[in-house]
Amino acid sequence: MKETQAQKIKRLEKKLSDEMLKNKILNTMIDIPDQQYSISIHSNESGKNTN
Repeated sequence: MKETQAQKIKRLEKKLSDEMLKNKILNTMIDIPDQQYSISIHSNESGKNTN
């Protein structure tokens, strides 16, 4: 059975919501050592490595 536009939109909105939650969790996992141990794990703003 082919998916209707409304079903497709609902499915994609759910997938987007799931991915946004996953992103928030991963960023929180990175922020914890940043805050507790003053370790910078995030890359710089330009996305280039400073090494």
